[in-house]
Amino acid sequence: MTRLLFATAFLLGATAIVWTGLGFAGTHALAFVITLVIGGVYLIGIIELLKFGRATATLGVALRTIPEQTDPPAQWLETWLNRLDPSLRNAVSLRIEGERVGLPAPVFTPYLVGLLVMLGLLGTFVGMVDTLSGAVLALRGSTELDAIRAGLAAPIQGLGVAFGTSVAGVAASAMLGLISTLVRRDRMLATRVLESKIATVFRGFSLAHRRQQAFDALQVQTRALPEVTDKLQELATQLASMGDKLGESLLANQRQFQDSTDKRYAELGQMADSLGEALLSNQSQFQAATDKRYAQLETMGDKLAEALLSSQSQFQAATDQRYAQLESMGDKLGEALLANQRRFHEATGERYRELAASVGVSLQESLAASGRAAGESVTPVVAEAMAGISQMLQDTNTQLADTAASQLRAFGEEFRAASASLLSTFETTSSSWAEQSRELQGSVRESMTDSSREFADTARSTFASMLAEIGKLMQSTETLVQARMASEETWQDQQGDRLKQLTAVLTTELASLRSREEQGHAAAVSRLGELEANVAEHLTRLGQGLEEPMIRLIETASETPRAAAEVIGKLRAEISNNIERDNRLLEERQRVMDDLNKLSVSLAQTAASQRESVEKLVESSAGALQDISTRFGEHILAEIAKISEASTHLAGSATDLSSLGEAFGLAVEMFNTSNDTMIEHLGRVEESMEKSSNRSDEQMAYYVAQAREIIDQSMLSQKEIVEELQRLSRNKQTAKQAKGQQRTPETEAS
Repeated sequence: MTRLLFATAFLLGATAIVWTGLGFAGTHALAFVITLVIGGVYLIGIIELLKFGRATATLGVALRTIPEQTDPPAQWLETWLNRLDPSLRNAVSLRIEGERVGLPAPVFTPYLVGLLVMLGLLGTFVGMVDTLSGAVLALRGSTELDAIRAGLAAPIQGLGVAFGTSVAGVAASAMLGLISTLVRRDRMLATRVLESKIATVFRGFSLAHRRQQAFDALQVQTRALPEVTDKLQELATQLASMGDKLGESLLANQRQFQDSTDKRYAELGQMADSLGEALLSNQSQFQAATDKRYAQLETMGDKLAEALLSSQSQFQAATDQRYAQLESMGDKLGEALLANQRRFHEATGERYRELAASVGVSLQESLAASGRAAGESVTPVVAEAMAGISQMLQDTNTQLADTAASQLRAFGEEFRAASASLLSTFETTSSSWAEQSRELQGSVRESMTDSSREFADTARSTFASMLAEIGKLMQSTETLVQARMASEETWQDQQGDRLKQLTAVLTTELASLRSREEQGHAAAVSRLGELEANVAEHLTRLGQGLEEPMIRLIETASETPRAAAEVIGKLRAEISNNIERDNRLLEERQRVMDDLNKLSVSLAQTAASQRESVEKLVESSAGALQDISTRFGEHILAEIAKISEASTHLAGSATDLSSLGEAFGLAVEMFNTSNDTMIEHLGRVEESMEKSSNRSDEQMAYYVAQAREIIDQSMLSQKEIVEELQRLSRNKQTAKQAKGQQRTPETEAS
């Protein structure tokens, strides 16, 4: 609904401005410029109100999206504030925190509303200047009819300019004020919704709520201090009991450790005895087996060396044989290549010799022929010779390649055969060597078992000597155990002393802690007492501070009906004064209208009397002419020239009189029309005075003065016209008298 009213008001104001501007376009440049300025100011105000309305819309949308929970998280407020327009974030945040801060309002719009009225008044002044300039021109103008018309039309045109710009300014100001009221109403409604949300949803973000939470936390902490003291005392008793249990458990663990140590040492002695016996028995067996294995290893090493020497000699012989075969095959291949090369060179030489002979014969045969025949015969011979040489070279190369490939193929087959035989020889040698190695390993294994037995025997003898050392070790171990027991006893004594010291320290610390807790409790109680006293004092001060404002508020509330009655009485008095002033203005307007009516009636009567006097003047002139024509009829022939001139002059005078009568009638009609337009303008002035009651007195006085000046100017112009007519009539009468005096001597002479 607000958007529709906004658009309607904007269109009405824009229509008034555009209509006024179109009326001034091409006719009055200054009024058109003023209308454009009014339109620009109107658009600036509309733009500011649009931004204001959009900011209000963001606030309304954000308020509609608020969840129903009464304790939202802390970071939710910042996210919600980011949805608002930047111009509203700070003010809304302060209102949520409890500050009574007003939301931003339009800044330029109130000034622009007054500026539009002032611009309309400026256009009015411009129109009045045109009116005054037209009036001055009318006063200083000549007696011509066109000048009189222009002088009378200029004030009317100036009034049109004045009232047109006033209409544009007042309409734009009224519509801009209406739009401002609508957007302010939307902001007021959004502010009411915000206040309701602050009391419910945003209550947790206010400073008063946080202070209340801090005070509640202090009260809870004060209530929890006795419980903390009791728990600390329980903790002290638990620490004392834990110290006693710790000493008992240490003594029990010490006894258990001593018993387990004695048992372990006894088991260790038994294990040492059994180990010594086993070592003595294994040492003798290991020594015998070791000697036997050493002998077997020596015999197997000799056999393995002999087998390796025989296989090495066989491999060397096979390798030498293969090298000899390869060398013989290489010699054969080289000889075959040399033979092929010699054959190639011989065939090439023979071919070249045949070519030289054929070329010589062809040259000798072609000496007698012409150069052209010789060239033609030499070219195919040379081409044929070269083709034969290339073919021979290709054949020779093919034969050489085939021969080399066959020889290489044969060499590869021989090499494969030699390699296969060498591999078979090596495999047989390897298999025999592997069998010998297995036999040697078996013998070594047997010898190792024997040697291990012998080593066991030697170990027994060695462990026999070690038993004495173990006995010594046991003795030293017993001494160490005794020393350990002594050290354990001293450690127990030290730990007991330390435990006693720790218990004493804990007791003193607990006592000091209890005393500090009691002091803290007393301080907290005193602090709470001080806080309660401060709170009570603060509440007392607050009550005392609020008492007077509340009393004044109550008195103000009680005086509100009285003040409202006084205000209503003042309003009624002011309204009655305004009504009386309006009545006086209406009476004055009525008197002005009566004066204007009387003036118009007197002007009409004057015009009628002037018309009658002109008619009488025409009738008297016609009678005089008739008398003159009847009296001087016998002298028509003699005075025809004079009579014709006199008739011409009289005809011109009659024409002038008729034109003057028409001009006077036209002036009367123009005066009537000017009176009608003046009445219409006065009606418009009356309407504008009703709309703007604050400036009605000055404008009405100004308009009445202008109307009186116009009427005075009209009366002066009419008076000048009447005086001019009277002067013309006097001139005509003097002329008639002069003519009558001239005719009298003539008649006497005749």
